[in-house]
Amino acid sequence: MDTVEYLDPEKNFVVYDNYKLHRKATNSNKMTRWRCQQCKSISITVNSDDLIVRKPNGETIHNPKKCTKYFPVQKVCIIEYERLKYEAQTDHNFSFSKRYREIL
Repeated sequence: MDTVEYLDPEKNFVVYDNYKLHRKATNSNKMTRWRCQQCKSISITVNSDDLIVRKPNGETIHNPKKCTKYFPVQKVCIIEYERLKYEAQTDHNFSFSKRYREIL
């Protein structure tokens, strides 16, 4: 089984097959369903160990007119952006310019 890759520290977004999925629902057994933000036709299910237990079958595809497929470098940028956003919301002493210098 594949491990899910989160885009943000709060675990609201994941990337699957270079598409951004958002959290749809969590069941009582701690399984979480994730769905494409744009077309809503693609979904995956992830267990509490962050392993993908259900993937889309080959018949369901993203809508190429609606869905954005990210390049690997875009994915890295989104992850870093979400991390900075999270730090700004949770750390009262957050300094964007200082943190930006640390990252570069």
